[in-house]
Amino acid sequence: RVEGQLQQLMDDLSDKLGIGSSLHDDPGAAATAAAAVEGLTCELPQLVHYQPGQRYDCHEDALPIARAAELNYQRRATVLLYLNTVENGGATAFERLGVSGLQVMPRCGSALVFFPSLEDGQPDER
Repeated sequence: RVEGQLQQLMDDLSDKLGIGSSLHDDPGAAATAAAAVEGLTCELPQLVHYQPGQRYDCHEDALPIARAAELNYQRRATVLLYLNTVENGGATAFERLGVSGLQVMPRCGSALVFFPSLEDGQPDER
């Protein structure tokens, strides 16, 4: 079921926004997609599968402002789609929010959306 949902997401990204592997294979498709979504920037989806005991260390999703200026691009939103429910560990933690931080536990089919940069493009360092 989750695999079908992920495939549907990838199909939607490809069909509706022109985002996906076909852009790398066909320069004409990339130009058409760019024209269709002028002003919209995004990165290709990334799929991460953690083995037991693995973790992603604390980091910021926003690019450093100098790098964002160089690329003329800043990460404005991050969407995490959880493909598994995890009983122990596996939380997405926002360690700089509040006294004890904020943790979101993965639940299959749920999504977490957050905004790693401010409106002016500066990284939100919280």
